[in-house]
Amino acid sequence: MDEMTLAESVGKKIAALRKERGLTQRQLADRIYTSDKNLSKWETGKALPDLSFLLSICSTLGVQITYFTDENISCADILQAQRNREIKARMRKFSAAVFGILPVPLFIFAAAGAYLPSPLPVHFNARWQADKMGQPWELSLGCIIVIGLIIATLGAHYIYYTKSPSAKAFQSKGALICFYCVVLLLEVFNIAMGITALATSVSAANEMGLVPPDIERFPVVFAALMCLIMWLAGALCAFVSRNEWVGFRIPSAYESDYNWRAYNATAGVAFMAYALALALAMIFMPRPLNEAEALTAGLVPLIPLVIVSYFIGKAIIKRHGMKQ
Repeated sequence: MDEMTLAESVGKKIAALRKERGLTQRQLADRIYTSDKNLSKWETGKALPDLSFLLSICSTLGVQITYFTDENISCADILQAQRNREIKARMRKFSAAVFGILPVPLFIFAAAGAYLPSPLPVHFNARWQADKMGQPWELSLGCIIVIGLIIATLGAHYIYYTKSPSAKAFQSKGALICFYCVVLLLEVFNIAMGITALATSVSAANEMGLVPPDIERFPVVFAALMCLIMWLAGALCAFVSRNEWVGFRIPSAYESDYNWRAYNATAGVAFMAYALALALAMIFMPRPLNEAEALTAGLVPLIPLVIVSYFIGKAIIKRHGMKQ
């Protein structure tokens, strides 16, 4: 059963039972150790209470869990909905860690562009002697390929979840931890590979007497740092659960978990996509950014990204018929 439909049905029964017992929302909320805001969300079907709170309501108001079941809703539906919420929350936490460090090699290469001579050694033989000269961006190709493979793997993993949410790979916390640990180890290897490639090439270039371009390096480092900040901000918006300290602080975002995800996941994806695009542009540009370009690319898009992601999130909510 759809989680929102289940939440509406359970919420109506909580409200009816509370009124039957002559309690206000505040009184019932105090008895089950939650806030009246949470209780209001449950009763209006904007969120499904955790199983622990549902059992507390049963104990406080003197009913069995079967009170919330009927010909369309079974205890198994409630348990499955609770399990699905826990799995999604677990996957979001792991995904936040994975995506948090995913593009770090690209940001390192973007910042290093101001310090690398062009051309420089890009390939070495078995004796670690430079045997090919090339452009700085060629050093990043291996890292870019690995990042693409990681994104494809995570995408396939998510598609597998949407097709088979009850598979053992998702029901078992250990299986999820193993999967994401392998991905994290691959990311650490990718970062180490990128740093090694840079260090080796710079060392060989110094031995050959090659010098980096005579430019102001701060704008390039600033733009790379802005890429990192935007990426981390996007990862927070895309993967954290509803809270009071990060995300769209607007009334409609707090009305339901769906609304929160629509606004904030959209904003997160927008910021992450822009940070990735800017880092790649810096890597493949034939020259480093100047000060004006760095400030424009790093700061100007922030407000437009927020505005665009807000309207996209609003359109998603409207299309799916969610109440705002």
